[in-house]
Amino acid sequence: MTGEASVQKSGRLDMNRLADALPVGIVVIDAVAGTLASVNREASRLANDLLSPGQTMNHFLKTMSVRRGDGRMLSPEEHPVEQAKSTGDTIRAEEVLFRFPDGRRVSTLMSATPIFSDDGGVASLVVTLQDLTPVEDLVLRRSNLAVDADRRTRGRQPTTILVVDDDTQTLRNVKDVLTGEGYHPRVTGSPHDIPGLLEKHRPALVLLDLVLPGTDGVEVMTDVIADPDLPVIFLSAYAHEEAIARALDAGAADYVVKPFAPAELSARIRAALRRREEREYAPPEEPFVLGDLKIDYDRREVTLAGRPVHLTRLEYRLMLELSANAGRLVTSQDLLRRVWDTLDAADTRRLRTTVKKIRRKLGDDANSPTYILNQPGEGYRLGALSDPAFRS
Repeated sequence: MTGEASVQKSGRLDMNRLADALPVGIVVIDAVAGTLASVNREASRLANDLLSPGQTMNHFLKTMSVRRGDGRMLSPEEHPVEQAKSTGDTIRAEEVLFRFPDGRRVSTLMSATPIFSDDGGVASLVVTLQDLTPVEDLVLRRSNLAVDADRRTRGRQPTTILVVDDDTQTLRNVKDVLTGEGYHPRVTGSPHDIPGLLEKHRPALVLLDLVLPGTDGVEVMTDVIADPDLPVIFLSAYAHEEAIARALDAGAADYVVKPFAPAELSARIRAALRRREEREYAPPEEPFVLGDLKIDYDRREVTLAGRPVHLTRLEYRLMLELSANAGRLVTSQDLLRRVWDTLDAADTRRLRTTVKKIRRKLGDDANSPTYILNQPGEGYRLGALSDPAFRS
């Protein structure tokens, strides 16, 4: 072996030792053959943690799903590595969550640098992967310590907000925003934790991801959270009008599209909490009864001739407003403001639609209603002044 060859071999060995000593995963991909040229120790550790017995690296790449830091799911063609191979562009510090159907996941900071051949094509890619899990855990622990310290020093209980999102980056970012605003955030990535956290911490507001593992955010809001007085703001990468309308019509207080600015999120939270305080009032101690209709405020239960009537959060809020003013006309503008938190008096479609759904559940004839009466162009009332229940 010549001296020059010996020096080159020694240099490669030193580089390999250095790569194995780094706390960052390094993968070199042969872009032409589509195979792995080399993998350092940290990259092997990440892969071994995620590979199931008998799985190969190719199977690993085919079965995983990839989500960017802004919440958008990537197709295989949109993967940063594929982009770097096809365009020759360098990918710098892209936060990527690798997720598998069985629930395993790892959050990484990825970079990809193309190495060009003499003819200008991409010959290979050097991909670096930094495991963000330790960083995320550290940030969450520090955030919890900061909140606890603030509670002790300020001598008051800060407003608790529950955050439910299976994206660890979103949890980290939102928790930092809430802590900085003086709130007491409680976070989880699992919808199964919600009942226990609601019972233990009694949050004033919930920030909820629209798409959660194995379930739908709107269903979680209506079936698990259930409390119509607890504001829910959806956080979602979906900006489609249908998704937003579905969430709001189901009773959400607001809908924030990812990625969002911290100032925007803070403002929307303050607005939702302010609206809750404005419409908060002590419900009557005695249940409301009108014929076969009964509203038990303590249990938040509506029955008709003893049979339970399942109302959505939004429908119950509307019945609450009408029953609190039973026998009196409540204008459409007031109902829209109190129930939907909107000042747009012209947008009565959602009010009419909700009344129609409630009437159907109560078996009420819209042409000759027994319970919810309409005064065209003005508003609605629950029962008429002539009803025995409203006589002095």
